[in-house]
Amino acid sequence: MQVPLLNALRTFTVSAQRLNFTKAAEYLLVSPSAVSHQIKVLEEYLSCKLFLRKNRSLELTDQGQFLFDRLQR
Repeated sequence: MQVPLLNALRTFTVSAQRLNFTKAAEYLLVSPSAVSHQIKVLEEYLSCKLFLRKNRSLELTDQGQFLFDRLQR
């Protein structure tokens, strides 16, 4: 696993905990667009969507929940 992918996994975990890219960005001390980019990188690598993006909220997809559960162990 490459370091950028590890960063994307950490960003995913923080985003999944908060279900908010802006709050995840504040916690990680990066911009919301950097969080969004890391999630996109991870989604492309895994070839699946991890979040359902709604107007002002996020929801984990089934694949996202599966990944989050495994990363929490």
